[in-house]
Amino acid sequence: MDPLTKMSLAFFFSLVISNLLVDFVLQPDRWVADKTKNKWHSSYLYIHGALAGVLAFVPSLYFCGWILAIGVFIIVCLTHFIIDGFKAHLNDTDGNSATYKDVRLFFVDQTLHILVLILIWWCICGLNPAPSNLYFDDVTIYNVIVILLGYLIVLWPGGVFIGKLMGYIELKANKEKKGIEDDGLKNAGTYIGYLERFLILSFILVDQYTAIGFLVGAKAIFRYTDKRDISEYILTGTLLSYSVAILVGTGVVYLLNLA
Repeated sequence: MDPLTKMSLAFFFSLVISNLLVDFVLQPDRWVADKTKNKWHSSYLYIHGALAGVLAFVPSLYFCGWILAIGVFIIVCLTHFIIDGFKAHLNDTDGNSATYKDVRLFFVDQTLHILVLILIWWCICGLNPAPSNLYFDDVTIYNVIVILLGYLIVLWPGGVFIGKLMGYIELKANKEKKGIEDDGLKNAGTYIGYLERFLILSFILVDQYTAIGFLVGAKAIFRYTDKRDISEYILTGTLLSYSVAILVGTGVVYLLNLA
């Protein structure tokens, strides 16, 4: 990879890291609850937007210089405030995190934030392919940024997504089973089968055949127990967690090999 492309990707990944930090690491639950309750009147909505701008400003200053960094700060502040404000306005008034609507809003919210960062990145590196830091050719910095991005995705947004999805599955299953005797979660076998086949194919593609045996063992332990609904719930969450880690890990290895 040529130094200019490496610098460009490192800049974009650092912007994504700033978004993950502000949305998942540096945002306490009380901020989220206050934004959900008070909507546009929440002071934390403005604080959160300003913090997003500051964290995006730091890598922009390093890669692009003061003028462009100030522009990034303003754009990220405004867009983060607007996107989160509409999300809070559309969210359930009780802040329920186990609904299909909340899972969908989570996806839309993060997608819009990433799209803003892609637009910023394209305007700076696409329209002006030679930002101020022209001599960025440090493989170590690039690798650190990529690895940090991978760990952040796996630990925080990946965990939040799995938690919301499993909470929705549990809520839906409980509603469907009220007054009905059932020996498992509805359609759990189908989804577990999808995840199993995805994982097995992934393990084969990366030459990790021994991991397939571990997967079979995990299924044997969780699937066939007295409380089948609980074991299927745990197994589904476990396989989802494996899938997220494999996808992110594969992406990180690919990006590292480009350096």
